[in-house]
Order: sequence, then structure tokens, then C-alpha cells
Amino acid sequence: MSKFIEIEAKYLLNKEDFIKLHQYLKLDDQKSFVQNNEYLDTLDQHLREKAWMLRIRTIGTQKELTLKKPLKEGMEETNIPISAEEYQKIIKTGRVPLTGLEKLKFVVIGRLLTKRISCPYEGGELFLDENYYRSLYDYEVEYEVKDSLERAKKTLEELFDKLEISSYRPSRSKNYRCCY
Repeated sequence: MSKFIEIEAKYLLNKEDFIKLHQYLKLDDQKSFVQNNEYLDTLDQHLREKAWMLRIRTIGTQKELTLKKPLKEGMEETNIPISAEEYQKIIKTGRVPLTGLEKLKFVVIGRLLTKRISCPYEGGELFLDENYYRSLYDYEVEYEVKDSLERAKKTLEELFDKLEISSYRPSRSKNYRCCY
């Protein structure tokens, strides 16, 4: 199990501006990968009421259970690698191995597929995501930093200005866009 604080700025772009940013960063598509996200909550939306997020992410054959809880700035993220057998047990029983949540019964409330590529940028990590969910397709840029959300936003907005990218708009979480 690992825990850390995630601080990131997120913006949606139109396809043309997404391609422009991708080309500017000279990203190699051979380094992109696909991740499948399955979001979970109780039928009475116990996690949504708390603004928490629970997902199972699959990349290749690797699976990880993630819980995110909001902080004053950023999110507390807890990740637990799980086996294919543990995944099947969670899906079948609705029970997760997380302290404080083990008595609740969860169901999959949404699925989202992401093609992701990333690169270091200005002391943080930049992620370009093509997302598919509920018959929708979107283009998202995330910039993850260690220090402050304001710096992350400012750095991204300066990059957008430099490239004359005007389509950007703040993005809600993938969980929210996919499930609510």
C-alpha cells in the first residue's frame, strides 16, 4: 500500500489544441499506454456525499485499488495493488480491503478508458489523456506538482498562452465526468 498527496491542475481541450500541445512537447506515441478505470460507490452514493473517489485501475495485467479523499489542497491518495483474484472478489462481493470501508457494499458505477502519455515539465509531470466514457470522448491535460495548485494552474496557463491554445477550460475529475 502507498499513500501520497496528489496536487494537480486539470483542463479539457478541444482535439485540435490537444494535438498542438502533443506536437509541441514532441511526445512519442510509442510511450503511450491504455488504462481502464472502474469507479465504485455504494448504491446510496456514500462516497459521493463525502467527495471521495474509489476506483480499480487496470494497466496491462496490473490492477490497483485507489481511494482519494479531498484535502485543503489536493487529494490524499491511497493505492493498493490487487491480484486478478482479488479484483474478481471485489466485483463479486462488493467488499474492498480498506479500513473504514470494509463493511460497505460497492458496485461499479462507471467505466472510463484512457490513452495516456506523460512527460516531465517545469518541475512537475504533465499528462495528456484521451478519455472515452458513456459514448463520449474528451481530451484532458493534467499537470501534477509537489508544491501548490496555484503554481500548477499558472504553469499550464502560461504554456497554453505560449501555444495560443484558447479552448482550455477547467476540468472536473474523470470520476465525476464518467459517473455523475
